[in-house]
Amino acid sequence: MNKASVRIYPEQVLHADFLGVGVNIIPVCLMANNRLQGYTDAHWEMDKKRILTMKPKVARIWFQVDWMEPTKGEYTWNSPEMKAFYKYMDVLQSAGTEVQLNFGWKIGRAVQEWFSIPGTEGRISAPRDLDAYAVSCSALLQELIVGRGYAKLKYLSFYNEPNGHWDFEAPGDQKAYYAEMLKRVNDRLVADGRREWVRIWGPEEVDASGEWMHYMKDHADDCIDEYTFHIYGGSYEQLSEQIAIRRDYTSPKPVGMTEFGWSGDDESGWNSGFANYVVKAANEGIRSALVWQLNGVWCEDPDENVNTNGVYTLWDSLVLGMNPHKSYYAAGLLARYIPAHSSVVHTETDSDQMRTAAFASADGDMTIVVEYRGGEAIDYDIACPEMPPDLRWVKYVYKPDVILEGNALLPASMPIEPVNGVIQDSLIDQSYQFVIYTTMKPQAQVEILPVQVEMASGDTLAFHATVIDAAGGVIWSVAGDAASNGSISQAGIYTAPRVSEDVWVAIQAICESDPDGRGIALIKVLANKESIV
Repeated sequence: MNKASVRIYPEQVLHADFLGVGVNIIPVCLMANNRLQGYTDAHWEMDKKRILTMKPKVARIWFQVDWMEPTKGEYTWNSPEMKAFYKYMDVLQSAGTEVQLNFGWKIGRAVQEWFSIPGTEGRISAPRDLDAYAVSCSALLQELIVGRGYAKLKYLSFYNEPNGHWDFEAPGDQKAYYAEMLKRVNDRLVADGRREWVRIWGPEEVDASGEWMHYMKDHADDCIDEYTFHIYGGSYEQLSEQIAIRRDYTSPKPVGMTEFGWSGDDESGWNSGFANYVVKAANEGIRSALVWQLNGVWCEDPDENVNTNGVYTLWDSLVLGMNPHKSYYAAGLLARYIPAHSSVVHTETDSDQMRTAAFASADGDMTIVVEYRGGEAIDYDIACPEMPPDLRWVKYVYKPDVILEGNALLPASMPIEPVNGVIQDSLIDQSYQFVIYTTMKPQAQVEILPVQVEMASGDTLAFHATVIDAAGGVIWSVAGDAASNGSISQAGIYTAPRVSEDVWVAIQAICESDPDGRGIALIKVLANKESIV
């Protein structure tokens, strides 16, 4: 069996504020077009549970101006679209997730006449009136942060990949127009006393040359706090080049990787994958790593014919099936157990079959990521001379043969005891995998069986719950209105309501000893039909 060593140097800080691993969210599941596809409040309970389990450290949440401003200068904070948007903000606040508000995306049909630039395609136009756009942005921040208390809204960005031809179309020099937009918004926020509320990020480019980022550094640096880029398809080695052409140019201001991912579920691995992109980004000074995309959706006005299911998602819309993709388990572990705002410390390994990164949090926790190429079994040790002796360590293992199932349980913790500041471990399975060692508290989870069922109106069915990474039993309840959604006993016996039309219901089992752990099961109650488990 091969042998290898890893060494952690906590005193050698590579950079002091890695925000963490996060996600991109198109927040439309509860809007009209997705409702037409069959998405319900019960499905939302399952989506919420998955967000609360993986606890992304940052979420880039997309936003259309027409959701809040159907008429120029008139805001509708309680439109159906805004109410749906607030549901996402609520769950992200509960998860402790910091929010990057991506203000401006597609343009709804009803506002294109006044919002879009004449001569451009209205649905993908840049703002026609930059001053009005800045005023709207400032008003939205006031409503979200002060009016509704979304204190986790920390970052602000605009449009998506403006260097492409699918957003922010404008005649003439589009880079200059984008820079001018940044200045107008920045100045408006300063004038309104709101600039200190958020850090402005941009330009959200996807461009191997870094041309847009370089231009913004030269022409709008006073308005930008952090530079952002997207990358797809590059190898682990190629990522270093993409980082360097940005980081070295924008220094001393930081750079964030606000989109990355793989279209196929078997594409993430040793050559290019979730673990090694996070390892590379952290070790080479990138501030954040946000996965594209949380879950599949059908887009809304003006792009109702577009859906994002099938590729790049951690899971597809639940109306298409319950099982997440492999990417959920890989990205979910990294998001959950790399601490927010951590210090990235230096690591070394003597094996060319391993890659490593280590993260130390301000409250004393540490997480170590070890990626293994595979090929043969290996023994290795992880030495951290300054490791406090009283820390409780556990490990989590991701392997591509993970079982996909509707409870979407992240890999459970396994205890591991350091001896004199050294963790000793073996990888007997010769396949590609990565291991996370951490002192962070394990995420309590609850498995419910069956996790999805069809049952007849008025029938009863027994559900069973198993608590993972916590002690004790569960408390059962029905999500939503118990009068119309049926009832469940504390023994897990569910009684379906009597219905004249088929309805979806969510039941939940919450861990008694740790309410942060919960399971959700989805039930389709059938009118005048037999139960199907």
